[in-house]
Amino acid sequence: MDTLKFTFPVNNGNEIARNFLFAALVKLLNEKPIRQISIVELCKSAGVSRSSFYWNFESKEDMLRKYFNSQFLVLVRHLQKVKKQSQIDLYEYFFNYLHWHSELIDHLIKNNMENFLREHLYSYITHLMRERIILETNVSHDFRVSFLSGGITEILVIWSNHDFRESSKQMSCILNDLINKV
Repeated sequence: MDTLKFTFPVNNGNEIARNFLFAALVKLLNEKPIRQISIVELCKSAGVSRSSFYWNFESKEDMLRKYFNSQFLVLVRHLQKVKKQSQIDLYEYFFNYLHWHSELIDHLIKNNMENFLREHLYSYITHLMRERIILETNVSHDFRVSFLSGGITEILVIWSNHDFRESSKQMSCILNDLINKV
């Protein structure tokens, strides 16, 4: 595992401890389910104190939530810059982002945390619609966001089962076809 791959892009003075803790979590997830990883074991693997963990996070789930939220901010900033591109190009960039995090997504799926992914996708898609990056349609906002977040979660499960062998371009075409033909 590339420990520098999973980093919090926020510079708040705690990023070193956060990054060590997160890298340790991903490493431990390669060995066992998240429920079997104790905070003590996580801190020992990261080389940080328990108080450092609790200064930054409330739980392992909170760590995952904060990681995804911080990464999403980076994604949104990029999408805002390129939102004049076609929807399929935006989907491709989104799938590139997801592919970059494929190891982590795979761990979440193997730990039966699809609801975690769905909830985050729901809030992300809502934000992307508010920013007019994903265009609204005549379908009710709640129905569209639920459809997209649930559908993309299921697509991620299948993509994970395929070992992420389809390219981001292929996945963006699949999503585009599903959205436009359903």
